[in-house]
Amino acid sequence: MSRDAKVLAAYLATGIFSVALAFAVSVQWMGRSSAQEGGSAESAPGDSPSESGLPSAADLEQLGQAPPNSAQSDLQEIEGFLQPYIYDTNNRRDPFEVYPDFVPSYTPTDPNQGLGLDQMRLVGIMWDIKKPKAMFQLPTNEIRVFGRDESIGNRDGYIAAIREGEVVVVESSNRKGETVYRTRVLRIER
Repeated sequence: MSRDAKVLAAYLATGIFSVALAFAVSVQWMGRSSAQEGGSAESAPGDSPSESGLPSAADLEQLGQAPPNSAQSDLQEIEGFLQPYIYDTNNRRDPFEVYPDFVPSYTPTDPNQGLGLDQMRLVGIMWDIKKPKAMFQLPTNEIRVFGRDESIGNRDGYIAAIREGEVVVVESSNRKGETVYRTRVLRIER
């Protein structure tokens, strides 16, 4: 016999032995299942419980208990999971409705956040200083001075940069559960 034939025979013998051993172990540990028994009670009353550890129907009848109807108990268990779910729409949003643009519902503590950027007007920039400042005119003709990284507007905005002649404002909004940032460049009106 050639070397390749010997190796092939060894693999084949090992495979057959492995399958036979697995079958013998599974029969030894698992035994016959109740589906294979056909539902008949082969043990006499007073015998030890079946291999599954549960008493047989004859044992239960001897004790004066009716055997459980497994089909009915299974059906009742399944019906518990199939109860219809009713979605209560009171104080909840419609899950199929698109998210609206996020508008903060909080009351701002800073009076600068109560107004929208469209209500304010950029009127001046202090440029030749160490930290540049932007001057905005409010609808009440009051002038407010803002620096870099200060909050402004009612959409959770902040001043990202102050350049010569313009101010960069970043606002955030919530769309479809994600925060979206919007950059606006405000220029001095002449």
